Amino acid sequence: MRVAPGAIQMLEEAVHLLRRAPRTALVCHLLGATPFALALLLFWNDVNNPHTSDATVGRESVVLALLLVWMSCWRAVFAGRLRRQLSASPDTPWTWRRTWNLVAGQAFLGATKLVVLPLALLTLFGFSWTVAFYRSATALADRADLDPLQLIARARRLAGFDRRQSWLLVPIIGFLWLLVTANLGLALALLPQLIHTLTGYESQFSRSGGYYIFTPLFLWATLAISWMIFDPFIQAVYCLRGFYAESVTTGEISARACVCSPRRPRFYWCSCPFTPSPTCLRKNCKTQSVKPCSHRSTIGVCPHGPTRRRRAFPGWCA
Repeated sequence: MRVAPGAIQMLEEAVHLLRRAPRTALVCHLLGATPFALALLLFWNDVNNPHTSDATVGRESVVLALLLVWMSCWRAVFAGRLRRQLSASPDTPWTWRRTWNLVAGQAFLGATKLVVLPLALLTLFGFSWTVAFYRSATALADRADLDPLQLIARARRLAGFDRRQSWLLVPIIGFLWLLVTANLGLALALLPQLIHTLTGYESQFSRSGGYYIFTPLFLWATLAISWMIFDPFIQAVYCLRGFYAESVTTGEISARACVCSPRRPRFYWCSCPFTPSPTCLRKNCKTQSVKPCSHRSTIGVCPHGPTRRRRAFPGWCA
């Protein structure tokens, strides 16, 4: 039995995870990413302006650093909601200790990421592990029972899980991000002319004849918007990866919850013999045909779809 799905299947499950995620989770990500992206574009524009004073650049640098922590914290909240959606666990109330652990951990990891990631990319050997470490730390950052040191130790263990899969994910995700960026850049380049053709409105961009696409600000704006669009998908992939790793190594997650679909039935596995079989999240739906297997696990089949071949998940008996 495979301990984890392949890289392509992991990407597919990440898409389904984002589709099932509540809108409030995506709002949390945008709430942190949008101010940081706008501040980064403003900072880049002011730095390249010869009339900008050094004091202004210094103040904007401090604001940009604070917004980096702000963005990292909200992304951790977004990743935590995805993780709890996977494990079907309720959200815990926010306390001062939980907030302090989140801010302290993300401030430290966000600062070190700016140095460690470029160095890992230059050496190339530890790049996949480094990316998995920081993404796993983000997925675990909003937990109330982990201080920053425990968070780093747990993220190190999760980053070392299935390194072959980790190396396969990095180039595939990078290629998909380049496709998203290229399509977005083409759409933004054609947008002024398209608006002029449909509405007759002529702006400075349409009068420039496409010259603005060769400016550095257009490139940075395209990269910022594509990052805001694609980053939730990357985080969902590594939330799933951490979910699989924890279900194998620690046995902490004992159930996988999913939403029923009339055309796509869902199966449930329970690795703990003392835990009751999970129920479907669909209203008035309970798992049926529950029977023990040779490893004392339980298998529940949702009645809203026809019987399908079982799929093996890490930590569960198939």
